[in-house]
Amino acid sequence: MNIAVPIQAPKPAAGHIARVHDGTGMPVVFIPGFLETTDIWSSLLRRTRPFLPECHALSLPGHPPWVPEPDDHLTDDWANTIAETLEDLGPKGVRLVGHSTGGLVALEIARLRPDLVKDVLLIGALHAGDVGGHKTWTHAAAEMPWIGPFLLSAALKAWLRSEESFRAGLASSMADRAGLFDVPVDMREMMRSACPRTLHALLQWMSHRDGADLSDISAPVASVIGTRDAVISPHHQIDTLRLLGNSSATLVPTGHLPFLERPDLFDPLFLGWLSRRTPN
Repeated sequence: MNIAVPIQAPKPAAGHIARVHDGTGMPVVFIPGFLETTDIWSSLLRRTRPFLPECHALSLPGHPPWVPEPDDHLTDDWANTIAETLEDLGPKGVRLVGHSTGGLVALEIARLRPDLVKDVLLIGALHAGDVGGHKTWTHAAAEMPWIGPFLLSAALKAWLRSEESFRAGLASSMADRAGLFDVPVDMREMMRSACPRTLHALLQWMSHRDGADLSDISAPVASVIGTRDAVISPHHQIDTLRLLGNSSATLVPTGHLPFLERPDLFDPLFLGWLSRRTPN
């Protein structure tokens, strides 16, 4: 089994961002998806380490190592607050890589701060909270303002109950389950400290995204789309590109986690994106 690259938890003052690789060049910020920790990127970082610039990983609200304040809740401008934190990473801007919900967050930051975000790489990303009308239990939880956090808490406990249930949950999103061997073993333990109330607030924020403002994004957006993705349909992901002005896509025969399922296909795509000249 591969050994995961350790990712240190950021201090609260760092805006829930951790440096994961020292290098030169414009910083790249990796944003994981819903119910993922920043460790999800470990195997990709390990495999491509010789070619990486300075890299950071951002934890989503409610996800470890997110450090909640007393009476923690998600304000309407939380994405803008995170963008302000990213300003400290590089005077010339940053590049964003977002998986699933992390892709939605990356697009929101790019929309809010065109001066800061130079380009975006989406992986299995959504652009609207309803995911093209494909309702899941997470959307049902978002629509229940009082009982939603309790449903999330119960679902998390069931998923994290054992190593087998944890891996079974991840496997359901994969077309090639060989990628399970690259899932960091620490992710299950870290997710035990997730905050259901803040996770619910994040779901509610997602539920209000409809993609109507994607045309405001000026940064180039590239997308890697798994043709066998059962979580975010390929059609929904392609619709994202139709709503953007400057975008491109590559289709790969994987499920929702191409960087774990087929490194042989994903890594060259990632390194090709990394080598592109970014706009000034």
